[in-house]
Amino acid sequence: MSAAPRHAEERIGARRLLAVAIPATVASTLEPLAGLVDTAFLGRLDSRWLAAMAVCVAVLSAFTWVFNFLVNGVTAQVAQAVGRGDREELGATILLALAVAVGFGVATGALLVVSYPLLVGTVMGADASLTALARPYFLLRAAGMPLVLVATALTGILRGLQRVGLSLLVGALITFGNVVLTYLLLFVWRLGLTGAAIGTVGAFALGVAAGLALLVVLARDAGLSWRTRIRRRHVFAFGAEASNLVVRTGALLAAFFLSTAVATRLGEARLAAHQIGLQLWLFSSFLIDGLAIAGNVLGGRLIGAGAVEEERAVGRRLLIAGTVIGAGFALVYGLAREPIAALFTRDPQVLDPLRATWPVIALTQPLNALVYVWDGLLFGRRDFAYLRRHMLIGVLLVFVPLLLALGWARGSLVGVWLALVGLNGYRAASCGARWLSRAHR
Repeated sequence: MSAAPRHAEERIGARRLLAVAIPATVASTLEPLAGLVDTAFLGRLDSRWLAAMAVCVAVLSAFTWVFNFLVNGVTAQVAQAVGRGDREELGATILLALAVAVGFGVATGALLVVSYPLLVGTVMGADASLTALARPYFLLRAAGMPLVLVATALTGILRGLQRVGLSLLVGALITFGNVVLTYLLLFVWRLGLTGAAIGTVGAFALGVAAGLALLVVLARDAGLSWRTRIRRRHVFAFGAEASNLVVRTGALLAAFFLSTAVATRLGEARLAAHQIGLQLWLFSSFLIDGLAIAGNVLGGRLIGAGAVEEERAVGRRLLIAGTVIGAGFALVYGLAREPIAALFTRDPQVLDPLRATWPVIALTQPLNALVYVWDGLLFGRRDFAYLRRHMLIGVLLVFVPLLLALGWARGSLVGVWLALVGLNGYRAASCGARWLSRAHR
């Protein structure tokens, strides 16, 4: 049975906000931390391995992040169902999310395997030797795609259930399992790129096992029982929101994909520099995105309970915190360029283009902070159609022209990064205007 909105009971104090924001922020750093560790491991062993991984990760991330709705969409749907006390919708949403993750994981993995030469050789522009070198890593990671998507869905489910700490435990198991396994396979058993892929897939298997076990324990709170049924209305509602998020995320990932494709054509040294810069960009972005997760988790529940004013108050606090964190990253990146760069490579051919792009990466951190927090707040409102529309506008009318003019035509890695910054500038303007709009309120 559905419950009436409980807005009178919904008040988010500082302690509750921190209880969600801190583990969400820590959890958000885990995925890019694993990427940073892999980058550092491979960069110290062989710069060609790093270039091969960069091409593979660009393709794999594009296909994985298209299913971002399994985190953000599921979090918002589950959180709003929790806020309304609607156990029927809650259980059905959870079962549907897991079923979609398994089905799309198998289909996507198979597609990646059969289209490897096209994606890496033709689309990404890798030469024959780099394509051959990257093949074992890519195929193993593709085979693990069902595990990746199920882990993604479990993260969204646990966050929506307001169990952000448990989602952190699952993410920590995946991250540190990846670090330990990859280290052993690279430096002890010396399996090269193949070992790095096995370490990542094995870590996701551990995370999925732990997440499913937690869901069994939480079955009562999650509205799960032998009587839980997925109705047609659940499928239609889930599909409509998922389609908006797929297009929105696909457009964003196309921007990252195209930026890496242009960097690939600038040579292996610049490609390696781009991969290092991208990992640093993602590390800070994911940490700030922890505040966006808090906005999605708490905002979704507050909207479901009808506590609109409290949702806006939470949003204002998160925006202030995000701006402060973004400024902190700008300061750290600006002052510690050489020590940070040395963690990834000592190759002067890679360091020179990396130093050239460094000011762009450092100075735009506060802007990135606003983008991610506003995104999370609009996710909590399930305003997915608006996000889809303006992401498409930003990529097609801002990013692509800048990439072609500054990156492709001039052969400039700095130009590639300026195109990414232009996209985030448009996203900040459009998302901020929407969240502040009285009409939307």
